Order: sequence, then structure tokens, then C-alpha cells
Amino acid sequence: MKVLKALEILKKEQPVIVSGRTFEVHNLVHVILDSAEDVYWIRNGEGRLLSVDPQSEEVILFEELEEELEAYDETLEFRGTDYEFTYEEGGKVLDEDEEEVDHVDFKEYEADGEIIRIAEFEVSGEIITLRGSRITEDDLQEV
Repeated sequence: MKVLKALEILKKEQPVIVSGRTFEVHNLVHVILDSAEDVYWIRNGEGRLLSVDPQSEEVILFEELEEELEAYDETLEFRGTDYEFTYEEGGKVLDEDEEEVDHVDFKEYEADGEIIRIAEFEVSGEIITLRGSRITEDDLQEV
């Protein structure tokens, strides 16, 4: 399924199949990055998060990690693997009325196609650590 079609379904809080498993929307957050890109972070109730960038049609499927991780000199170690720093960004978190409700800063680290994202929300103080990988349109299906 096309990424934009999947996003429209998810924005209506309808489920889609992601990598063979039903993904039901628990929380959808619209983020306008400091670089002016729009992205959507969509959580289900099972600790999984889809990061969807409609402009580039990039989709990353993450799972939340319980571990708190810290980077040292542009490298992050997780379960015996060194992840290299690749990306840093921030953005405004918007509610369903497109009003700013928080600000998020995050960093990404990659190793062998896997991504670790550490995101910190200013207002709520929440820090989430995620591990995932990019998925293709072939991994998205209608229910």
C-alpha cells in the first residue's frame, strides 16, 4: 500500500497491517520539525511506534525500549552493538487542533540498518528510547 494512503487511514484512527501485524492507533502526534518537515508519530498500545514522513514517504517502525541509553562520543552501545550518530532534530508537537502542546528533541543512531532514536519532550519531560528499521510500502497493507 502507498505510504500516503496508509497515513490517511491511520489519521482516521483506523488500523493497518504493518509487517504482518495489525497496527491499531493508540496515539497520533503531528510534529513539525525545525527543518519545516511534517512527520507523524503514531503509537499503538503494544509499545510500537510508526514514524511517517509524508514528503519523503519514509516509514520507520519502532519498538519502545525499557533501557535508558546514553551516547558517548557520537556512539551509542546497545546489546553489544555500536550505533553511530546519524541525525539530530527538534520540532513542535501539535495536538488534533494543530496547536503546539510540546517540543521534542531527538537523536538517531544507526548500525546495520537498525535505528535507535532517543526523544525528549520538553513540556511533559518524557524521554522515549526506540529501536527500529525503515519499512517499505510492501510492508503496509489494508486490514
